[in-house]
Amino acid sequence: LRQRARGNTEQILILLNPEIVNMESEKVLIQLNGENYSRWKFEIEAVLEARDCLDVVSGETTCPQKAWKKRDALVRSIISRSLDDFHHAFIRSCKTSKEMMNCIVRIKEQAT
Repeated sequence: LRQRARGNTEQILILLNPEIVNMESEKVLIQLNGENYSRWKFEIEAVLEARDCLDVVSGETTCPQKAWKKRDALVRSIISRSLDDFHHAFIRSCKTSKEMMNCIVRIKEQAT
């Protein structure tokens, strides 16, 4: 657990062992809000790379491979739990983690 003070103290749980597969261990992200997109994107990409899943959201690995589906479900869960309620509403209709990431990137990068 690492804490940083910036106005309010925000807690960021860091996954120390990338070999852990337990979904509960994926509480690793800062939550996206209206002000921290750059930080959120950096954190999510780092976590997905550490879990060997970045290729799933980049589109380098595609479905319908059974292993891809499992990894995509993991990535969808990580992304979903990293969003506040406002941003979560945008990704609820997305079918893949790539769609989720593209949706958030489009919304946040369009706004800047």
